Amino acid sequence: MSNLTKGILCSLLSAFALALMGLFFKLIGDNISSYEKLLSRGLGLFIVAWFLVIQAKKKNPEVKLLGHKQNAILLLMRSAAGGTAMLLYIYTLNYISLADADMLLKLNSVLLLILCAVFLKEKVTFTQGIIVVVSLLAALLIIKPSFNNPNFFAYAIGLVGTLLVSIAYMSIRYLTTKETGEHPATIMFHLACFIIITMIYPTIKNFNGFSGSGIFYLWLILSSICSAIGQFALTYSFKFAPAKEISVYSYTSLIWNFVLGFIFFMTIPDFLSIIGYVVIVASGIYLYFYNKARDKSKPNTKHGISPSVASIASTTPVIKPDSLNFNKENEDSRKPNS
Repeated sequence: MSNLTKGILCSLLSAFALALMGLFFKLIGDNISSYEKLLSRGLGLFIVAWFLVIQAKKKNPEVKLLGHKQNAILLLMRSAAGGTAMLLYIYTLNYISLADADMLLKLNSVLLLILCAVFLKEKVTFTQGIIVVVSLLAALLIIKPSFNNPNFFAYAIGLVGTLLVSIAYMSIRYLTTKETGEHPATIMFHLACFIIITMIYPTIKNFNGFSGSGIFYLWLILSSICSAIGQFALTYSFKFAPAKEISVYSYTSLIWNFVLGFIFFMTIPDFLSIIGYVVIVASGIYLYFYNKARDKSKPNTKHGISPSVASIASTTPVIKPDSLNFNKENEDSRKPNS
């Protein structure tokens, strides 16, 4: 089995595991607070990230658990954006369908183009600009903005969460490409610590006891297991193959969310929502191949990450293979012979 095949299989497993995580969160509903749900995911992420940092430190002793001092503010911004985005995603699952919540997250690759153009001064081509406009219009078909829509506020919160995901990914891109950058596992561990620290107090304050909630805490445990599996699978998918080769497979999560939503909640999207789904997925896949074609004609940036590679779908950090080892040996191997 080739490494590319392994990467694709891991990416598919990650999409399925994270879809199951969302299902368990939705099954729990408001029987357990969103703070407890996020704390549970933070604990699972903590274990995964700690393991990855320990493995990275064996290859490069300069890798730090919580990062370097010069990156403290940016790491905090990334963790705050990512942690808040997770909380908002969990909240929206109480009110909108699994497929709609997942589809809103798929917009992060589009919003990322806008943010990187504004803050990182990356050039946006005419084609990318058209994709941005079309995708945002398609999102309106799903949200159906109207004060008569009882879930309009939940959709708005979901969009804010997607924007925060894009900010988190932009921070990751900068942190993993700057000269004094951070190892992706360090960024992940920092996020886990931020979630745990910030969620302890609201979890205790909103805790209603275990009595009568046994099944919901069972689902909470299962959601944490699925989260850990999804994170491990995602990490190893990008270890086996480049992100630009397998990111597109994250769109399979929409299929799982649609199927799970129908089986457990009998939710069937209306015609306008289906059109929105198709347009957003088609735009994302086209953007994937368009950026991939552009990458072939452009030299890689520091640590092998091209600026036109968009992070697609998921509130979890995306690990790029060439940034897994920040060491002189890898950097020297990329330098042209003089």
